[in-house]
Amino acid sequence: MYIYRRKIPIIKIVKNRFYNSNNRALVGENGHVRQVTNYYPFGGVFSTTAYNRGDDLQPYKYNGKELDRTHGLDWYDYGARQHDPFIPGFTSLDPLCEKYYHISPYAYCANNPVQFIDPDGKQPVKRRYADGTIRITWNIVVLNKALKPNASEKSVRRHERQKEAKKAYLLDQFNHYLNGDGNGVKNSKGETVISEFNIMVIDVENPSDKREADKQSRTYAQEIKEGQPNCTGDAAVFMEGSPEGEAWGRTYAWRRIKISLLAPEGTEAHELYHTTGVGDNGYRQGGILNSPAEPIKPEEVDEMLKLIPDAKI
Repeated sequence: MYIYRRKIPIIKIVKNRFYNSNNRALVGENGHVRQVTNYYPFGGVFSTTAYNRGDDLQPYKYNGKELDRTHGLDWYDYGARQHDPFIPGFTSLDPLCEKYYHISPYAYCANNPVQFIDPDGKQPVKRRYADGTIRITWNIVVLNKALKPNASEKSVRRHERQKEAKKAYLLDQFNHYLNGDGNGVKNSKGETVISEFNIMVIDVENPSDKREADKQSRTYAQEIKEGQPNCTGDAAVFMEGSPEGEAWGRTYAWRRIKISLLAPEGTEAHELYHTTGVGDNGYRQGGILNSPAEPIKPEEVDEMLKLIPDAKI
């Protein structure tokens, strides 16, 4: 919440729950609403209501950026560039476009304004909540051998319990090694990064088939995307079968994961971390990339945050 001191009264701008996000309403010191503004996802204003003070009480709106209404253009000033919410996109090239070859240099927030913000017109970053935390959502599929159609009711109940146990075990591992036992982890700046794990255990005929893994990865990611717009990207998939060689675990194509039956605790979290695009570092530097894995270190959180936009878009 920001406070603007005008002549009288004091005007308060009420923002939504995300840090550096939208100015939704202006409230006077007496508690009376002076203006309410609603936005389309890319910043277009689809309704605004001002009370007693004309059409516009203050110019800072979507993402807290100034709306320039000169000549009716209605562009937002992001510093490095101007954003036109009705294209939608920026009106000039991204000065850092060589970091994102797969995205248009004119795209606003990688065409995903639900999950990202752009503080200065240069590159998208993860949204921060009002408490300053950064939130990450992981989409995870576990392939499980399906029962035969004529299985008994007792077998079906046991099968479902085993699936729930798998899910609970993985959630416990991920929270411990990647999420500070549910309390979040710190990056090198001291910011708190909180992870949410969407885990689905799916029965398939052949849980070791990579084509089945790719299919389920895309299907589950789309379902999550439709139900929760802040989730994007293909899901990580835990397959059955042992990895090649003597490895405890391996990640293939940045999403298909195999874990050895002899693997120690933490291996699942170690391999899930690889799905962000971070490679191994020699296994002897501590943290999640250690062998065996240890809870994630701040510098590893930094690496993850750098790569997640590219890996998840």
